[in-house]
Amino acid sequence: MSSKFDYQAIDRQGKSVTGTTEGNDRVSVLNALSAEGLQVFKLDEARAQSTSIWSRDLFSPDQVKPAEIAQFLRILATLVSAKLPIDKALSSVAGEGDSKALQALSSRLRDKVQSGRSLADAMAEEEGLPPSLAAMVSAGEQSGSLAKVLEACATDQVRRVALSGQVRSALIYPFLLGVMALLSLIFIITILLPALQPLIEETGGQFPEPARSLHALGTSIQSAPVLWGGAAAAMIAGLFMLFSDARFRERLDRWALNAPIIGPLIRDTQSRTICSLLGLTLEHKVQPLRAVEIAKSVTRNGVFKSGLEKAGEDLKAGRSISVSFADHVPLQSQLTELIAAGERSGTLAEMFTHAGEIANEQAKRSIERLVGLVTPATTIILGLLIGGLVLSVMTALMSANDAVL
Repeated sequence: MSSKFDYQAIDRQGKSVTGTTEGNDRVSVLNALSAEGLQVFKLDEARAQSTSIWSRDLFSPDQVKPAEIAQFLRILATLVSAKLPIDKALSSVAGEGDSKALQALSSRLRDKVQSGRSLADAMAEEEGLPPSLAAMVSAGEQSGSLAKVLEACATDQVRRVALSGQVRSALIYPFLLGVMALLSLIFIITILLPALQPLIEETGGQFPEPARSLHALGTSIQSAPVLWGGAAAAMIAGLFMLFSDARFRERLDRWALNAPIIGPLIRDTQSRTICSLLGLTLEHKVQPLRAVEIAKSVTRNGVFKSGLEKAGEDLKAGRSISVSFADHVPLQSQLTELIAAGERSGTLAEMFTHAGEIANEQAKRSIERLVGLVTPATTIILGLLIGGLVLSVMTALMSANDAVL
């Protein structure tokens, strides 16, 4: 019975091509593609249609957390360096720890390896693993340095988890402030204002205009909840459709990259990911074009992704990687200078790694600046909003009280 395979390859003109083909097994597919003049560098079984994002990403019991991936790689690297066969090492990982998701991942990988797959091919079929991991493991298997590659990938994953954790921690307090402000507004609109309005108007006081507008909004929502709910659902659906458009996302990414507060953080985090990954791949003898394609696959910002795609096209045309990055990838000038120096001195991998470390330190400082600016700004804005509304209502109450006296 034939199966479908997704492939990425280089044709006779040096162009990168992708497609889907059918065959009985991987060997026959590789032979057929080679006969067509294609040099295949990635071949995976085509995946069936996945389940919804809710069951796959939010409620899936087999969803492995990023920190667990780092733990898995580190344990596996230790076992492989001790000369334990891959399937035995995966069996050991599957029997350790309390994470059911990690145990399930290890068991699936072990079964695939025991069926004759390489570890890289088995990892490429796992949706929960970083896209770059399979390519790195493949390079480690081919060069005989799998343990070192796994350890390096574990270290890089730990850094990613730490940096993303700092970003989340920086946003927790502003998020909680926003939630409390929203709850306070709901309380004021639905309970406080309806109770105070008759009292103020009966005593001849003037209900403040901001409070009157909010009260009218609350009354409208309570009288027509279906209509307002439908409008909210339509707005959410419209936003989903808008964000599904690639051109809009790239424009939004470009705007965010140039924003005064979040722009430097986005630039530093994306630069860290790209430079660290390129340093890691080039160090283990991955070809520069393939390394750039791997970096593009893990880049989230549309501006960086587009720049890496253009840099890859330049590499196919014979340009150097430093010139291509300087022209298309929006790294900071000091990082592009490091890359150029590394290319001239023959230490490109080391310079990419060093550039990733510099970007990582800059990202940490950007997070500190973000916390220093966003937290007090959020506190002041919400304080003025809630405090101004409460003050206007209290002023109206005191005016009504004076009128009665």
